[in-house]
Amino acid sequence: MSFAVVGTRVAFSLPVTLPANWILRITQVHPSRDYIATTRRSLLVLAVAPVLIGSAIFSLPFQPWLQVAGHLVVLGLLGVFFTELSLLRFHKIPFTCSFLPGKANVQFAFWAYLLVLIPLTEKSARFEQSALEDPLKYVLVLSVVGIVAIALWVWNTLQADSAVLNFEELPPAEIMGLGLGRD
Repeated sequence: MSFAVVGTRVAFSLPVTLPANWILRITQVHPSRDYIATTRRSLLVLAVAPVLIGSAIFSLPFQPWLQVAGHLVVLGLLGVFFTELSLLRFHKIPFTCSFLPGKANVQFAFWAYLLVLIPLTEKSARFEQSALEDPLKYVLVLSVVGIVAIALWVWNTLQADSAVLNFEELPPAEIMGLGLGRD
């Protein structure tokens, strides 16, 4: 779920219709929060829904169905959590913002995935399995993930009210000198 949401969010940053973004700049007839809410819905439909549907289809042969349903609920809440997390400070309309190359640190992301996310995913899966067998622990997991997802949604909604849509990624305006003086 996290890879689907993050991958879709990264794709949203790529300029597909960059020459046409002028029309969005001059015809912004709705408040920024409406555009950000539409970005949220797009992320939920394009990233979270396919993973949930695919997981539901692949989970059909498994028993007990109560645990399968419980897993799908947790997966859906995690999808909402990752969506809200990826929308922090993302005040853009998908596919309309210029893109500065070289901002992605691929080697760092690879090693972070290898050294942190794989073991974390394994521990999370074991914890979820034990939570699916213990109703109290399951309710606790749902509560924590749900509360954090709601808190992120509230934060993003409040930030969206004062957000200015960003269409250009500009390099830093500072000019750095080499410190070589003429002697």
